[in-house]
Amino acid sequence: MQGGASGTGTGGAVVIASGPSARATSGAVSILSGDGRVGSGDVRVGSGNAPNGSTGVVTVSSGDSGSGAAGSVVLKGGSGNSNVATSAASRGGSVEVVGGAGAVTGGSVSMTSGAGDVGASGGVNIATASGGADAASGGISLLTGTSGEGVS
Repeated sequence: MQGGASGTGTGGAVVIASGPSARATSGAVSILSGDGRVGSGDVRVGSGNAPNGSTGVVTVSSGDSGSGAAGSVVLKGGSGNSNVATSAASRGGSVEVVGGAGAVTGGSVSMTSGAGDVGASGGVNIATASGGADAASGGISLLTGTSGEGVS
């Protein structure tokens, strides 16, 4: 599925949307790669390149709720379930959040909890999971980059 090309203007958009419901839950949208015996395919979501301008923004968000709880956004690495406990295949998938590199200034990475109009704001939790019976839990590192000139 692809939007139409344009030689001089804006290319055609592609919209994938589930059906609305006036009285119940709207339909779900799933974008998945198929199962594979040896490996499954990648799923990529991104904006295109723009050699002479700004690229598009990629937004992943849940909708707002008028009377119930708003949905969460979950970024989760997959579980590694190899039968060989020391195998690299047994490692869980990582989740990486990386700001983009820039010729002048790199992109920032920000984590901010949600504000509460009447109650408390949400918390920010950074934690490692417990290790196995005979293993340590993972560490937490907070580091700044080095600076050639000025304050890092």
